[in-house]
Amino acid sequence: MKNCLKDYFPSIWTMEEWESCLQTDVKLQKIFRAWSQGQQEEFLDLCTGVQGADMLQSAFFQAVMDPERMQDLLSAVFQKKIQKLDMEEEWQDGQELICLGAGLRLEFEDGKTASVEIWKAGSSFSGQECACHAAQLLARRCQEKKQERGRKFRYRDVGKVCTVVLLKDCHAKMERTPGTYLYTGRAGFEADAESLQDYYLLDLDLYQQESMDKDIQGRLDAWMAFLGCSHPEKIVQLIKTYPCFRGMYEQAYALCRDAQKMTHIFEAEFRHREKDQDRRAMDEMERVIDRLAMQHQEDCEALKLQKIENQQREDTINRQYQEAIHRIEELEKMLG
Repeated sequence: MKNCLKDYFPSIWTMEEWESCLQTDVKLQKIFRAWSQGQQEEFLDLCTGVQGADMLQSAFFQAVMDPERMQDLLSAVFQKKIQKLDMEEEWQDGQELICLGAGLRLEFEDGKTASVEIWKAGSSFSGQECACHAAQLLARRCQEKKQERGRKFRYRDVGKVCTVVLLKDCHAKMERTPGTYLYTGRAGFEADAESLQDYYLLDLDLYQQESMDKDIQGRLDAWMAFLGCSHPEKIVQLIKTYPCFRGMYEQAYALCRDAQKMTHIFEAEFRHREKDQDRRAMDEMERVIDRLAMQHQEDCEALKLQKIENQQREDTINRQYQEAIHRIEELEKMLG
């Protein structure tokens, strides 16, 4: 099949170029040959443009998302004009979530401010971990404002904390509504209009399933296609509809030309997947153990009740037996 992406991005490797590079770099060849066939195919599909780049891989996301692009993405997600964005180096570690953007400080058109973190949820989406990271961010911002303002500090000075979660290759059981890709939530009281913690969840898995035969309409739609779709046909549709995304793909495919860097990126990705699979297997084992423990507890309770019922039945039979013996003795006396 003809590689349509190379028509738009000439820097994409050909298989001949890759084979030549592999033959001249023994260290690279050793790493590549150690991968499974499926891993080798995945790597080559990306580098030769058979499949589009996964822009949620940390290396690609951080390479292409400068402050201007990040501002445009968050404006689309929040559906609110952002007039200023500062990006600070403040990366956080996650267990089931991967941090793609941290230390983001926004100022909206109305003058209100917000601190933002962007997380990718892979195979296991954890609402608990998401809430904990949001709470940690809120606590850090609160402490900063206390130190900055001293006795003049008021909690309204903290500003809003926004957590953006991007669902990609997620196997968590969730209720998903067809045609709905953006979910929002807030932590606060119903009577309080000024929540300090807001949540935005983009369901890129469902978007990719439902969007292949649809036109890209609107800025948020375009960003979801960029972040969630790796089909070459969808990428071509995106850059034709919104040419501004073409430069980001060019940066990504320029990164793909660095064979040594790409192999290290994929090595890290494969290791992360193995850890993720191990964690999922462990979580499943823990769920099975919990279920068996609960079943054992229920069985013990049922057995205990059965013993009580059996004892009550035995007591009843003994009582009836004694009453019958007593009656027989009385009848024998009457007859005697």
